[in-house]
Amino acid sequence: MLLGGKFVKPIACWGFVHRENVEDRLKSPITLIQAPVGSLLTGSLAAILEEEDSQIIWLRFGWEDFDPATCLFSLIKAFQVSCENAGAETLENMRKLPGPLQGWQDLYEQLGRDIEACFPDPAILVLEYLRYPAQSPLTLTLLLKHFLPALPDHTKIILITQKNLPHYSLPKDVEVVGPQDLKLSTNAIKRIFQPTGLISDKECIRQAVRLMTGSPVGLTGICRVGELLGDDYVQDILPQYTTRAELFEQIARDWLSTLDKEDVRSIGILLSLGYNHPAINQAITGKGELAASPWALELQGGWTRPHRLWLKSINTALRTNTSFSAVSIQTTAHYLYQSGIYITGIKLLFSSRAFTHAADYLAQYADQMLNLGQWQLLKYWMDHLPRNILQDQPQLLHASGEIKSAMGDLAGASRDFQLANEQYTRNNDVAGKVTSLLALSTLATHLDHAGEVWTSAYKALQIAQSAALPQLESSAELQVGTLSLQAGDIQNALQHLERAAELARITRDTSLLKRIGDMHTLALEQEKHQQQREQQHQLYLAAQQAEQAHLERLQQVIRVPLDQDGTDWVSSGWLQAPMMLKLGGAVMTNGHIYNGKESVWGKISTWLRGGQQNGHYQEADKLSNEVHERLEDPDKY
Repeated sequence: MLLGGKFVKPIACWGFVHRENVEDRLKSPITLIQAPVGSLLTGSLAAILEEEDSQIIWLRFGWEDFDPATCLFSLIKAFQVSCENAGAETLENMRKLPGPLQGWQDLYEQLGRDIEACFPDPAILVLEYLRYPAQSPLTLTLLLKHFLPALPDHTKIILITQKNLPHYSLPKDVEVVGPQDLKLSTNAIKRIFQPTGLISDKECIRQAVRLMTGSPVGLTGICRVGELLGDDYVQDILPQYTTRAELFEQIARDWLSTLDKEDVRSIGILLSLGYNHPAINQAITGKGELAASPWALELQGGWTRPHRLWLKSINTALRTNTSFSAVSIQTTAHYLYQSGIYITGIKLLFSSRAFTHAADYLAQYADQMLNLGQWQLLKYWMDHLPRNILQDQPQLLHASGEIKSAMGDLAGASRDFQLANEQYTRNNDVAGKVTSLLALSTLATHLDHAGEVWTSAYKALQIAQSAALPQLESSAELQVGTLSLQAGDIQNALQHLERAAELARITRDTSLLKRIGDMHTLALEQEKHQQQREQQHQLYLAAQQAEQAHLERLQQVIRVPLDQDGTDWVSSGWLQAPMMLKLGGAVMTNGHIYNGKESVWGKISTWLRGGQQNGHYQEADKLSNEVHERLEDPDKY
């Protein structure tokens, strides 16, 4: 994913230039070196740190480390240079629990704890170019406030930045080394020139110091020029220029003129990638050996990196060099892609405005970036693609939909998934069509698009079945089964869940199989409860019907007047009979006696009396008896 040059130490060199000013300041548990361009010779710093006999972990942050996931991944890779298993648990959790959803704080703190298991002895962690993670306040806070405090107490930390960091972001008790502390004394400058015997003339030395403004990087570069082009060249050229930029530009032109075409191209690789290595150079130029140069910082493992102090001058000189042909961006990007260094390759294509090829490579790694939580970086690149190019990349549209849906923009996610589905259809990408349809079905449930919920799910299932894609078919079966559960159709849900489980076994997707198994078990239990409820409901309806029949008989007895009853059971005479019985409850029900209209209960009573001969009462008695029997012995029915 990342160039290996990010994780290697500089080669110790130049006689400990910074020893007299910096060595004592580095004894603090955490030191911040605020060093403007050219003021810190990291080879000298490496020489000082190597004297402590501690494990040194060195990381140079790059532009891509503004993204919290990429920054965390860079930290893991830096520690893995010394311990292969460092951060393995953190890396696994990055995939299981994406930081954009679960929060990055726990992951950064966990990495600090993971490091303790791999580095029980004292170690030194050097983090260079902090300006890149500082582009994102979130990433800088995670790095300085959560990762560093979680490291083992015996880990010494060296932070290097060319731009001052916000005061609030700095760790407590940090020792700050500023530009004034890095200024070279006269004795230190003499020690730079003495090993080579270069520039014996004191006026030339003073001119070099004036042009380099005391920069150790500039001064050591002048010494390197003397080694490559000779002492006489240096003493001749120094008096001719009054600015460092002009001097460096002339030196670069003169040196490039001594190189062959392949060596000049290797310089182009160094500038375009920020690093070069014999393997990279061999693959692109056909020449494994790297040309020496005064502007290259030599790193361990054969890596080189350009000194930023020289960048502008080298670029200007390259443009005017007649033997230089621009490095093939496509060739370099393809090599990086084949080597798995896709972030550097995509960045190279973006910087050269090769957007179509950048989109092609980005689409191939979109899933991997989503799984690691590199959402900020992925979104940044997608936002900077021309719209017409983005719309031709269904994988990127789908990735955009994934990010938007997770962030709560369901309508925007639905539009992206729809565009992706249309493009998948044009490309006849069956797998893409299925995944986008399942995504649309899921979003439709939250957007209250009831029709699309089922049509998209069944269409995805049909396509997956026709194409014999067991993994996607399993997902589609699960989708339909889940929707059926939500709709209360337990039997249909069980059928689809059983088929989803069968397909998950075929594809050996154990995590999905477990989830489906849990859902299937719960669905079976739900079916049992549903059947019990239906049985109880039938008993309830029967009891309710019997109760109503008995109530109607009771009401008839109350409401039938004595003169219509046909019996002579009032022995004491009509006048002594209770009024309620004589009127048959007509007053209670506002019957026909007072208003000339037959009451509802009167109508019911008339119906009941008329139906008595037809056996309604007998039927009610029979139903009541059956209800009592069901309640006493449900299993009988």
